[in-house]
Amino acid sequence: METTFTAVDYAIISACIHNHRKSQKKLFTLIAPIIYTEILKDGYAPIEAEEILKQVFIEIFSTIENYKSEDLFDDWCMEIYERIKKASF
Repeated sequence: METTFTAVDYAIISACIHNHRKSQKKLFTLIAPIIYTEILKDGYAPIEAEEILKQVFIEIFSTIENYKSEDLFDDWCMEIYERIKKASF
């Protein structure tokens, strides 16, 4: 399976760390389709995928200050998805 990655400007991530709502929305718009597609590829129904996606973004925004800029942001987000998937589903 091939995942499409997107470049996320660190300025957006930094603004999200400071709870800037417009930046959070922009980050969601950039990353959500990638994660949602991966969730569907894992065999979840769309309604389940939406619930999982919500949980992933709650965790992303709750822990974004722990993101290390040397990692790809997409990879970091996918690691969160994998942890949630293993813990909950």
